[in-house]
Amino acid sequence: MSDDGVGAKVIQLLQSLYIFPSEVILLDGGTMGIDLLPKLEGVER
Repeated sequence: MSDDGVGAKVIQLLQSLYIFPSEVILLDGGTMGIDLLPKLEGVER
């Protein structure tokens, strides 16, 4: 689909432009799908 690596690049750009509060986690899930569920467990927003 020609979008390989776009998520990682977006995260790099966001990190270079903004300072996020410590409770904010930037996560590139790629195509992991259901494997991301443990990372989202307990997340409210």
